[in-house]
Amino acid sequence: MFTALRFVEALPAAVTRRAFDILLAFTLQLLWFRQVPGAVSVLGSVLITATVTLEGVRKHERVKEEKRRREEEEKKNSVSQV
Repeated sequence: MFTALRFVEALPAAVTRRAFDILLAFTLQLLWFRQVPGAVSVLGSVLITATVTLEGVRKHERVKEEKRRREEEEKKNSVSQV
C-alpha cells in the first residue's frame, strides 16, 4: 500500500494514510492484545475517520478550484496578448 501511495497526489495519500492508521490500530488491538474495541472506541474512530476524510475532500475541491481559476487566468492572459 505504501508503495502505491508514492504515485498519487499528496492530499489523497495523506487521507488514506490516516484512515489506514486507524484501521491498523484496531487490527493490532484485536490480534496482538486480543481485546475487542468497545462501542465508544469504534464510534470515536468512525467520527475521526469521517472528519479527516471530509476535510481532505474539502481541501481537494479547494485545490481543484484554485487550479481551474489559474488556468482560466492564464488562458485569458494568453488570449489578450495575441
